[in-house]
Amino acid sequence: MPSLGTFVNWGPVGRLLNTGAHFETPPYQREYVWGRQRREDLWDDILHTFERDPRDLHFIGVITLIERQQSRALTYVILDGQQRLTTLSLLLCAVRDTIAKDDQDAYHEFHRNVWNTEFNMPRLIPRYTDAHIYRDIARGQRVPRSKSTILSAYRYFARQLENLDTLKPDEVGRAVLNRLQMVWIVLDQPDAITRVFEDLNAKRVQLSQSDLIRSHVFAQEIPEAQEQFDAAHWRVIEAGFQKHGSKALDTPLFDSFFQHLLTCDERKNIPKTHVYRRFLKAPIGQGIGTEITDRLRPRKERYLLIRGRRPTETPSLRDALARVRMPNVPVALPVALAVLDAFAEGEGRLSERECVHTLDMLSSFLVRGHICGRDSRRQWRILPGLCDLGAKEEAQAVVWLRHRLTEADWPSDDEFRRKFVSHSFSSVNFRDAVVRGLERARQASDGYTVEDGAPGIHVEHVMPKSISDRWQRDLGDDWEMLHKQWVDTPGNLALLAGKVNSSIGNLPYEQKKELLTKAKICLNDDFKRYSSWGPAEIEDRAKQLATEALDVWKGPDHPDWR
Repeated sequence: MPSLGTFVNWGPVGRLLNTGAHFETPPYQREYVWGRQRREDLWDDILHTFERDPRDLHFIGVITLIERQQSRALTYVILDGQQRLTTLSLLLCAVRDTIAKDDQDAYHEFHRNVWNTEFNMPRLIPRYTDAHIYRDIARGQRVPRSKSTILSAYRYFARQLENLDTLKPDEVGRAVLNRLQMVWIVLDQPDAITRVFEDLNAKRVQLSQSDLIRSHVFAQEIPEAQEQFDAAHWRVIEAGFQKHGSKALDTPLFDSFFQHLLTCDERKNIPKTHVYRRFLKAPIGQGIGTEITDRLRPRKERYLLIRGRRPTETPSLRDALARVRMPNVPVALPVALAVLDAFAEGEGRLSERECVHTLDMLSSFLVRGHICGRDSRRQWRILPGLCDLGAKEEAQAVVWLRHRLTEADWPSDDEFRRKFVSHSFSSVNFRDAVVRGLERARQASDGYTVEDGAPGIHVEHVMPKSISDRWQRDLGDDWEMLHKQWVDTPGNLALLAGKVNSSIGNLPYEQKKELLTKAKICLNDDFKRYSSWGPAEIEDRAKQLATEALDVWKGPDHPDWR
């Protein structure tokens, strides 16, 4: 068996930094994620070294590196330890900047540990989304306020250094360089990347499934081509999976993509912790990196459509996808992916009409099942098998799906209508899905659109959840029982803008009615015909909404499915 290490060395942090090398974060590494607790633990460890004999050293772990051949300077690619190296570098930057005005010699001493003036570049070369912020900090430039985790870490250490009692900032910096000990291993096998990542993850359980998949895909490309592969191919796969309002990757969402993709392909539930291993064996994970990304790209775009992160110009398809997505039932998403795969131009078997019908059957099965009290765990078992839809011819797919859902106890119109009126929502996701679904249907029938998914639009309880004395008097002696029975039922729910929602509270119905009917929400037109509000009015409105719900979430005997 070949040796894993070219060499193994150990010593203080300063010895590693003073090798003159640069430390490069490869493109397959995850973002900087150390939060406040990890920073506090490191800070406490450093302070603790001052309570011990100066000859006692504090071990902070192993750094795993791969030497990269560079013409200009010695460069190590960081296989493991980039979170620690980034944090230590930010701490040294904070030390340097804290003493800048008082001790220029010490300033330059610490600056050399984070910035190579000869090549005018940082010692640590990150590839995070906010790497530009790290570079500006390392260079000594002022950085504007942002939500960057890197900037948060730097500012945390700067505050700690400013609030020291007996110690000086430069003493803390020298403790980092001289008392914190580490072991660094330089591997002689670039192809060991995937194996080392797997072993590290098994021991520490820190890497996500998509982190492991990323490292596997990059390992299929030669090291010299990985940077170009990242720019031209992998970033295309990650595009669209960023957190809202940020450039940072939404790792749980990216993990879900791979989980639902494999569930769709294998037609059985893939546990979250098994995603990476299954990806290695699946056809979609085979071949060189560019072959894998070529297969992932169209599936990723369809998945983003399902999650509402990509627009579609087809209103019927957009609304059908929204009805599947809104209840937030994760196990339904692989089925929706199978439907879009079957619909995809050049490879599919479903027309647009049949695609919408299959999605509508799926959403109806979910909503009707919830309203009628079906066992959600049974859905978890049934739904993955429906991904076989893609293997059916167009004319057979809808009939096949209807047959499978009916076998799985798809509620009838009579049962759905009856249960709908008195159903008390315990799930916020299904509550919102039903109210917003009814609103969208009203908008379509009235010929105009009020976007119910716009920011600030919320579901409002007409009879309030926290009931006031006035409402109690209006309900009578049995107010407690009546309130519990009707407050979360469909007839008592409306939609309002957030700026109104925050002020409406426990207002009497007469005042609430005025606010509700002024809002440009189709569902709220109902309140114009009610002069008072109680159980009788809630039930009456719910019966009307139940009739409309039958057309939104059509039942197993609907003519569309035949």
